[in-house]
Amino acid sequence: MTQQEKKEFLREYVHLKEGIKELEEELLELRIGKINPHSVITGVVSSENKKDTSDYIAAVEVLENKILRQKYRKIKKYMEIHDGIIAINIEREQRLLRLKYIKNMSWEDVAKQMSYSASEIYKIHSDALIHIEFKK
Repeated sequence: MTQQEKKEFLREYVHLKEGIKELEEELLELRIGKINPHSVITGVVSSENKKDTSDYIAAVEVLENKILRQKYRKIKKYMEIHDGIIAINIEREQRLLRLKYIKNMSWEDVAKQMSYSASEIYKIHSDALIHIEFKK
């Protein structure tokens, strides 16, 4: 695996986290949008509302299942990345990869957190990419 491929592999975890967040926001919007003031106030549910409700429930279930699948993929990706990181024998390389690719910190924040200059961080990152290996 090239260094670029390794970076892309590492970035997948953050992309999965962001995707889950977007799906959860979509689910929340769906739930908020379904509240029918008339049925809440009167307690009366018409036959038309029953059809809408069953369609709504089906849509919610589809979205919830999609979120669960994404969460499973995220956990799996985390374990693959974690296994690769802990196999590196140099603690500062492990820490840098965790901060950058698991916690999604900016390069500037990683440098501050680790008390290194930007150029030192880039060097450590380059070395870490050489040392990290992922199981296929």
